[in-house]
Amino acid sequence: AIQIDRFRFDKVIKKIAYALFYKEFGFTWERALTVTTNQIKMSDMSNDDVGEMFETLVEHIDKLPMKGNNPLIFQYSFLKFNSDKFDQALFMLFYEGFPFWIIPDAKSNQADFN
Repeated sequence: AIQIDRFRFDKVIKKIAYALFYKEFGFTWERALTVTTNQIKMSDMSNDDVGEMFETLVEHIDKLPMKGNNPLIFQYSFLKFNSDKFDQALFMLFYEGFPFWIIPDAKSNQADFN
């Protein structure tokens, strides 16, 4: 195991998510985002709070229509969960085994590019 700077790591994943949203829909994702994964563990090998959130979303993965030109390297899918065009979750899968859910904060009304 290695230690990572989780804030910095999440920042990079969020930037990828914002770019995918813009590529897919042609406008900026006007929501703050939360990055969830079950692959990054605490020092005692447990999930952190957002990792626990990931576990509740796992059952939906097999039903998602995945996109990506090179599925061995990267795939993604957006899942709209209400009528607001910004309220969509994003599932990203890197290297067939490193999954992420990106969850928008429905209470926010602007992107968080920091």
